[in-house]
Amino acid sequence: MDNKTRIITIILMILLISIYIGLKVFSDKANIEYKDNQIIYKKVKYDDIAQIYLTDFIETTVNNRKDAYDLLDNNYKRTLGTFDDFNNLLNELENENYYNVTLSSYYIKEDNNYRFFFIKDSNGRTYVFKEKGIMDYTVYLDENTVES
Repeated sequence: MDNKTRIITIILMILLISIYIGLKVFSDKANIEYKDNQIIYKKVKYDDIAQIYLTDFIETTVNNRKDAYDLLDNNYKRTLGTFDDFNNLLNELENENYYNVTLSSYYIKEDNNYRFFFIKDSNGRTYVFKEKGIMDYTVYLDENTVES
């Protein structure tokens, strides 16, 4: 081999080793192992919360209608009626592709000690989530019965 070929070979080997080391360092940073009880902070946006509330309520109506009825706000329960009335309403909604809805739009209103999420689904139905704390909410199935 002449000198020119040796220099090119050495440069290529150095380049390949550098690339290998760089990829190894990058992959080690990507595979972070968290310790037990380690707190990882994440900023949650209102649109994430709105989606979580809608999904949680829909899944609760699918998995346990009694629990879903218990999530209804007491003011709304007086308007709606009994658990049987709620169950009949859900049976009617099954024909509207109720269980496959997605978040279409939302807006938030803060009043007294509560935050109200007015959520419209992909079928045009409105849900109002009266938030008392994180994942501590009651539900109205329309805008008309929400207290001011």
